Amino acid sequence: MEHDFDQETRLNWAGETSCTAQLTDRWNTVSGNPNGGYLMAAGVRALQERSAHPDPLVVSAFFLRPGSSGSAEIQVESAREGRRTSTREARMWQGGVEILRIVATFSDFDQADGRSLSLAEMPDLPSPDDLGPCMPGQDPVDHAADLRGLEESPGRAGEHRPGQSGVGTGSVTARGAAVGCGLPLPHGAQAL
Repeated sequence: MEHDFDQETRLNWAGETSCTAQLTDRWNTVSGNPNGGYLMAAGVRALQERSAHPDPLVVSAFFLRPGSSGSAEIQVESAREGRRTSTREARMWQGGVEILRIVATFSDFDQADGRSLSLAEMPDLPSPDDLGPCMPGQDPVDHAADLRGLEESPGRAGEHRPGQSGVGTGSVTARGAAVGCGLPLPHGAQAL
Protein backbone atom coordinates (compact mmCIF):
# COMPACT_ATOMS: atom_id res chain seq x y z
CA MET A 1 0.00 0.00 0.00
CA GLU A 2 1.36 3.41 -0.96
CA HIS A 3 0.88 6.16 1.62
CA ASP A 4 -0.03 9.79 0.85
CA PHE A 5 3.49 10.94 1.67
CA ASP A 6 4.94 8.41 -0.77
CA GLN A 7 2.65 9.76 -3.48
CA GLU A 8 3.50 13.37 -2.64
CA THR A 9 7.26 12.75 -2.87
CA ARG A 10 7.05 10.61 -6.03
CA LEU A 11 9.65 11.47 -8.64
CA ASN A 12 9.46 11.49 -12.43
CA TRP A 13 12.89 10.59 -13.82
CA ALA A 14 14.01 12.20 -17.10
CA GLY A 15 17.34 10.34 -17.13
CA GLU A 16 19.86 8.84 -14.73
CA THR A 17 20.62 12.12 -12.93
CA SER A 18 17.57 14.36 -13.42
CA CYS A 19 14.02 14.14 -12.13
CA THR A 20 11.07 16.34 -11.16
CA ALA A 21 8.86 16.34 -8.10
CA GLN A 22 5.39 17.87 -7.89
CA LEU A 23 5.37 19.56 -4.49
CA THR A 24 1.88 19.90 -3.02
CA ASP A 25 0.62 22.63 -0.72
CA ARG A 26 -0.45 19.98 1.77
CA TRP A 27 2.89 20.28 3.61
CA ASN A 28 3.01 24.09 3.68
CA THR A 29 3.92 25.97 6.84
CA VAL A 30 2.09 29.05 8.11
CA SER A 31 4.31 31.13 5.81
CA GLY A 32 2.69 29.44 2.79
CA ASN A 33 5.91 27.64 1.76
CA PRO A 34 6.52 23.87 1.84
CA ASN A 35 7.99 22.57 5.09
CA GLY A 36 11.77 22.08 4.83
CA GLY A 37 11.45 18.44 5.89
CA TYR A 38 9.07 17.83 2.99
CA LEU A 39 11.53 19.37 0.50
CA MET A 40 14.33 17.37 2.08
CA ALA A 41 12.32 14.13 1.84
CA ALA A 42 11.88 14.57 -1.92
CA GLY A 43 15.61 15.27 -2.32
CA VAL A 44 16.69 12.31 -0.17
CA ARG A 45 14.28 10.07 -2.07
CA ALA A 46 16.00 11.09 -5.33
CA LEU A 47 19.40 10.26 -3.83
CA GLN A 48 18.17 6.97 -2.42
CA GLU A 49 16.62 5.86 -5.71
CA ARG A 50 19.97 6.30 -7.46
CA SER A 51 22.21 4.97 -4.67
CA ALA A 52 23.77 1.50 -4.69
CA HIS A 53 23.01 1.36 -0.94
CA PRO A 54 19.43 1.63 0.42
CA ASP A 55 19.78 3.17 3.90
CA PRO A 56 20.53 6.84 4.69
CA LEU A 57 23.43 6.98 7.13
CA VAL A 58 24.14 10.74 7.21
CA VAL A 59 22.15 13.54 5.56
CA SER A 60 23.04 17.25 5.51
CA ALA A 61 20.66 19.76 3.95
CA PHE A 62 21.34 23.37 3.07
CA PHE A 63 18.21 25.46 2.53
CA LEU A 64 19.28 28.21 0.14
CA ARG A 65 15.90 29.83 -0.58
CA PRO A 66 12.27 29.11 0.33
CA GLY A 67 10.55 26.58 -1.89
CA SER A 68 7.03 26.79 -3.23
CA SER A 69 4.30 24.38 -4.23
CA GLY A 70 4.55 23.17 -7.81
CA SER A 71 7.20 21.55 -9.95
CA ALA A 72 10.77 21.21 -8.69
CA GLU A 73 13.72 19.84 -10.66
CA ILE A 74 16.25 17.67 -8.84
CA GLN A 75 19.76 16.97 -10.14
CA VAL A 76 21.64 14.04 -8.58
CA GLU A 77 25.40 13.56 -8.67
CA SER A 78 27.56 10.76 -7.29
CA ALA A 79 30.52 11.83 -5.17
CA ARG A 80 31.69 8.32 -4.26
CA GLU A 81 30.44 4.76 -4.73
CA GLY A 82 32.19 2.35 -2.37
CA ARG A 83 31.66 -1.19 -1.15
CA ARG A 84 30.08 -0.14 2.17
CA THR A 85 28.84 3.38 1.48
CA SER A 86 27.74 5.67 -1.32
CA THR A 87 27.91 9.46 -1.07
CA ARG A 88 25.74 11.60 -3.33
CA GLU A 89 24.63 15.19 -3.75
CA ALA A 90 21.21 16.50 -4.83
CA ARG A 91 20.31 20.01 -5.94
CA MET A 92 16.69 21.11 -6.04
CA TRP A 93 15.70 23.93 -8.40
CA GLN A 94 12.51 25.93 -8.89
CA GLY A 95 12.14 28.61 -11.53
CA GLY A 96 15.80 28.28 -12.51
CA VAL A 97 16.96 29.04 -8.95
CA GLU A 98 18.56 26.52 -6.60
CA ILE A 99 16.53 26.26 -3.39
CA LEU A 100 18.04 23.22 -1.64
CA ARG A 101 21.29 21.24 -1.67
CA ILE A 102 21.63 17.88 0.07
CA VAL A 103 24.72 15.76 0.66
CA ALA A 104 24.02 12.23 1.93
CA THR A 105 25.88 9.01 2.59
CA PHE A 106 24.02 5.72 2.26
CA SER A 107 24.87 2.25 3.54
CA ASP A 108 23.19 -1.14 3.73
CA PHE A 109 22.26 -1.84 7.35
CA ASP A 110 21.44 -5.47 6.56
CA GLN A 111 25.10 -5.99 5.60
CA ALA A 112 26.53 -4.24 8.67
CA ASP A 113 28.60 -6.19 11.15
CA GLY A 114 29.89 -5.19 14.54
CA ARG A 115 28.17 -3.22 17.27
CA SER A 116 24.97 -1.32 16.59
CA LEU A 117 22.47 0.76 18.53
CA SER A 118 18.74 0.69 17.88
CA LEU A 119 16.44 3.33 19.32
CA ALA A 120 13.37 1.82 17.64
CA GLU A 121 11.42 1.23 20.86
CA MET A 122 9.66 3.93 22.84
CA PRO A 123 10.99 4.45 26.37
CA ASP A 124 8.72 3.52 29.28
CA LEU A 125 7.16 6.85 30.29
CA PRO A 126 4.21 7.74 32.52
CA SER A 127 0.93 8.92 31.03
CA PRO A 128 0.88 12.66 30.14
CA ASP A 129 -2.02 13.10 32.61
CA ASP A 130 0.23 11.89 35.45
CA LEU A 131 2.99 14.41 34.75
CA GLY A 132 1.58 17.58 36.26
CA PRO A 133 1.50 21.13 34.88
CA CYS A 134 3.27 22.59 31.88
CA MET A 135 6.87 23.67 32.05
CA PRO A 136 7.41 26.87 34.06
CA GLY A 137 6.83 29.95 31.93
CA GLN A 138 5.00 28.11 29.16
CA ASP A 139 1.46 29.10 28.27
CA PRO A 140 0.01 26.13 26.32
CA VAL A 141 -2.55 28.40 24.62
CA ASP A 142 0.28 30.22 22.82
CA HIS A 143 2.10 27.09 21.60
CA ALA A 144 1.34 24.15 19.35
CA ALA A 145 2.88 21.78 21.91
CA ASP A 146 2.39 21.35 25.65
CA LEU A 147 5.54 20.04 27.37
CA ARG A 148 4.83 18.19 30.62
CA GLY A 149 7.03 16.43 33.10
CA LEU A 150 10.19 17.49 31.32
CA GLU A 151 13.19 16.46 33.35
CA GLU A 152 16.31 18.13 32.09
CA SER A 153 19.90 17.55 32.92
CA PRO A 154 21.66 19.48 34.36
CA GLY A 155 19.21 22.41 34.83
CA ARG A 156 15.63 23.45 34.19
CA ALA A 157 14.52 25.55 31.22
CA GLY A 158 16.20 28.93 31.24
CA GLU A 159 19.06 27.66 33.41
CA HIS A 160 21.26 26.30 30.63
CA ARG A 161 24.95 26.80 31.18
CA PRO A 162 27.55 26.74 28.37
CA GLY A 163 29.10 23.32 27.96
CA GLN A 164 26.15 21.48 29.51
CA SER A 165 23.53 19.56 27.59
CA GLY A 166 19.87 20.48 27.60
CA VAL A 167 18.49 16.98 27.21
CA GLY A 168 15.21 15.91 28.76
CA THR A 169 12.35 13.47 28.62
CA GLY A 170 8.67 13.98 29.17
CA SER A 171 5.44 14.24 27.24
CA VAL A 172 4.60 16.36 24.22
CA THR A 173 0.92 17.02 23.60
CA ALA A 174 0.29 18.43 20.13
CA ARG A 175 -3.16 19.53 18.97
CA GLY A 176 -4.88 17.39 21.58
CA ALA A 177 -3.04 14.12 20.87
CA ALA A 178 -0.68 12.90 23.60
CA VAL A 179 2.64 11.48 22.44
CA GLY A 180 5.33 10.23 24.81
CA CYS A 181 8.71 11.67 23.93
CA GLY A 182 12.08 10.29 24.98
CA LEU A 183 14.07 12.34 22.50
CA PRO A 184 16.62 15.02 23.32
CA LEU A 185 14.90 18.39 23.48
CA PRO A 186 17.22 21.41 23.20
CA HIS A 187 16.62 24.34 25.49
CA GLY A 188 14.10 26.71 23.98
CA ALA A 189 12.83 24.15 21.43
CA GLN A 190 9.38 25.15 20.22
CA ALA A 191 9.27 23.43 16.82
CA LEU A 192 8.53 19.88 17.92
